[in-house]
Amino acid sequence: DGHRAAQALFYSGMGLLSFTWVKVGIQGFFAIQDTRSPVIVATLSMLLNIVLNMALVGPMGFQGLALATTLSFTANFFGLYVLLSRRYGLLLSRTFLLGVGKVILATIVAGGALVLVRNGFPDGLLPKGTVGEALQLAMLLSVMGGVYGGCCLVLRVEDLALLKKLLRR
Repeated sequence: DGHRAAQALFYSGMGLLSFTWVKVGIQGFFAIQDTRSPVIVATLSMLLNIVLNMALVGPMGFQGLALATTLSFTANFFGLYVLLSRRYGLLLSRTFLLGVGKVILATIVAGGALVLVRNGFPDGLLPKGTVGEALQLAMLLSVMGGVYGGCCLVLRVEDLALLKKLLRR
């Protein structure tokens, strides 16, 4: 079950940025009292989701559902972005996109480190059962968090400075 959940989360995880940006885009339309545009885009996105579900479930099984949802939310975001950009000009600056790229790179490196550590984890090092699994999870998350934080430091991710400032307060 855990392996299957991880497979579904892999495809869902690819859409986290789109899921978040859809929420932000919708708020942009609500701020200008336009509720019609996001409803139209969401309806088209839902129809795309249905088509993608039918196309992907056969070859991919339950993973196809997760991928279809990710793809349809990404289309939803791009639809909202295009409509907002037509009204207000480009909304994503070069600096913002560079910051997102840095975070994505740090995430990929941290994910790679997680896979390497997980695959190289010696059997029998920790006790069997729930306690051992919890300890292993804590160790893996610590490694991933450390590598991610280190990458963010090296790449000079601006949000890290903001986090430091908030933690000091």
